Amino acid sequence: MTSAGNRRQAGKSHRIVPAAALVLILTVTVLSTAIESGIYRLLSVSESTRIILIAQLGPPQAQAQAAAPSKTVIPVGTVKYVLDATSAKITVNGKPAEFKELKNYATAQVKFELKKFSKLGIDIDGKATEIRIILPGTPPQ
Repeated sequence: MTSAGNRRQAGKSHRIVPAAALVLILTVTVLSTAIESGIYRLLSVSESTRIILIAQLGPPQAQAQAAAPSKTVIPVGTVKYVLDATSAKITVNGKPAEFKELKNYATAQVKFELKKFSKLGIDIDGKATEIRIILPGTPPQ
């Protein structure tokens, strides 16, 4: 091959490296955002900032008793999250609901993305994407 041919090949490889690096960075960014989902106790609901404080329920027997849990008694070591629920889809028994209705319930099925940030000076653990309230005696959808 001529030296001009080698320069063309070398030029192509320099273009491939930035593209591969970009794909790698995007893949790591997408995978680093953890998505959590489960049944959580609603500890606090702030209508003004649309922020919720939730606590993970314990073992399955504790989840079975979730029909009427106490908001005041939280076992030591319980995992808690402060979530921004501004853009969360909220449903009660499969029907759309208002954010202010969350105050009426003690537990909810919450799907959220863990990603630390600050909102109005409050350290937020993530963003709630879906909040579903399923009343006792109603089959899950």
